[in-house]
Amino acid sequence: PVRNSYYDLEGALLYYMEYAYEGDRRVKTTIANRSPREYYYWISAYDEEGHCISATYYNSDDKVTEVRTYIWEDGHHVKSISSKGDYILYYYDENGDDLGHETYDSN
Repeated sequence: PVRNSYYDLEGALLYYMEYAYEGDRRVKTTIANRSPREYYYWISAYDEEGHCISATYYNSDDKVTEVRTYIWEDGHHVKSISSKGDYILYYYDENGDDLGHETYDSN
């Protein structure tokens, strides 16, 4: 999709997401709330295998707010590290099925 909209139970718009692609890779995602001034976006980068290896987040003033790096092993996303210091570890069983993740803050 190029755009998804999300509504509350009464039908009022909560937010929408817009996507820009280069080929089959999503390179830019924008999220906007009800006001067009309340939005942010991120730019994604990929490795040769098509894995997203980083996302740079921007606020509505086009200022970088965070850079997130993604680490892959054997085709599985195993760690996500933020420039803010927090990180996420992802777990899989022996068949490669997703078992979930744990989030850690900078401390």
